[in-house]
Amino acid sequence: PGLRFEHINVIPPSINGPFNKPILKNLNFKILQGENLLIYGKNGCGKTSIIRIISELWPLFNNGLLSKPSNNDIFYVSQKQYFVSGCLRDQIIYPLNWKTCIERGDDDYKIIKVLKDVGLDYLIDRFGLNYNPNGKGSKIDEIIINDEKIELIDSYVPGNIEGKTTWNSLLSGGERQKLIFARILF
Repeated sequence: PGLRFEHINVIPPSINGPFNKPILKNLNFKILQGENLLIYGKNGCGKTSIIRIISELWPLFNNGLLSKPSNNDIFYVSQKQYFVSGCLRDQIIYPLNWKTCIERGDDDYKIIKVLKDVGLDYLIDRFGLNYNPNGKGSKIDEIIINDEKIELIDSYVPGNIEGKTTWNSLLSGGERQKLIFARILF
């Protein structure tokens, strides 16, 4: 269990295949289950290339060993911020839905704490956790927790949202980055 690179040359795919010049040579590291991996460095040093190999977007061209969990058990954070067409809460809990979060014991207090941890708790005053820039979703279910009935709203709005207000247009660049970090912490 965990992630292991042994003697991997990071080679970008091209017409030259395995004969292309490696970005990184003989890369070795091991991350045990339950640990996190943060890759940082200067522009162009190969950070994204490593992620492309882990996520199987790039092939392994040499005889090195890549051992990793299933892609379903790994959470990748892209350089570009992606937001779902849903409420503020949905941006933080993605790729989960609110019903799953409630069933596993999560609540709004956890979301508020995460927003506070990244310095975005003021977004709750500005928008509220249920605000969806594309309109309110529809009721999909209700559950009872501690004798309290909770309506579950499917706030994801299907279809093309081009020309509509989006989280990308409502938040500054720094706020978008912090919101993605809140998603990681959640």
